[in-house]
Amino acid sequence: MSKNLDDGDVDRAVKDAQQLAGRTENNRWVNFDGPARLIGHMVDVTITEALPNSLRGRLRLAEPAAGLAEVEALAGPSSERWLPWRAARAHLLAALGRAGEARAAFDAALKLEPAPAERLYLEARRDALA
Repeated sequence: MSKNLDDGDVDRAVKDAQQLAGRTENNRWVNFDGPARLIGHMVDVTITEALPNSLRGRLRLAEPAAGLAEVEALAGPSSERWLPWRAARAHLLAALGRAGEARAAFDAALKLEPAPAERLYLEARRDALA
């Protein structure tokens, strides 16, 4: 039997495509949003809701402080000359509300002579800081 999809079905299908599931240390199911590239990998998840048959969670790297710690752990002479590292650090600092540090990080990224579209984007992000 076939069924025509309505907007709600499409929304659910898109949402479900972005949902991953795994098991906790005590074998409870936890559902969380994440990219498909994480399938088959161990990840840290913060539990946000307990339901009767499963848990809901959020990837810890989705938290700016954890992301910044991961990015800064990669710091070194070669990473500091790599535009994606500089830009990611600037974005995470901005997400944490550390506007002064974020502005300096965006300026450091801009000194690496990004492509014109990247330059416009980074300048807009820097200039939008409070």
